[in-house]
Amino acid sequence: MTADGWLCTGDVGRWNPNGTLSIIDRKKNMFKLSQGEYVAAEKIEQVYAKANLVAQNWVYGNSYKPFVLAVIVPNAQRVYEWLKAQDKWEGKEPFSMKPEWTAEFKVWRSPASTPTGLRLLTCLTVVPG
Repeated sequence: MTADGWLCTGDVGRWNPNGTLSIIDRKKNMFKLSQGEYVAAEKIEQVYAKANLVAQNWVYGNSYKPFVLAVIVPNAQRVYEWLKAQDKWEGKEPFSMKPEWTAEFKVWRSPASTPTGLRLLTCLTVVPG
């Protein structure tokens, strides 16, 4: 955090006319994790951007931590269809992410992520919306 309250993420942003902030680029595309491993966040983002259930994603790494964090925004329509196909949701009640579905998302893997050499998902937290 800067003295005037800004969080420094290494991203390039743009203020929109409606007062929201859009992340439009990254100042530095590679970073080094605490154990010395270099990570290209853009590569990870491109893999998950191809996934059927993902609408948006953002990858963050910190040189003081040994892991990478990814924030995934699901594609709501495709999640609805997937849950209906799995008989997990009938589509009658209002949709809200349920914590018990976390196990279902841990099992799901994007076909796009298999041949890339990325390690599989090791931790997942579903934040109900």
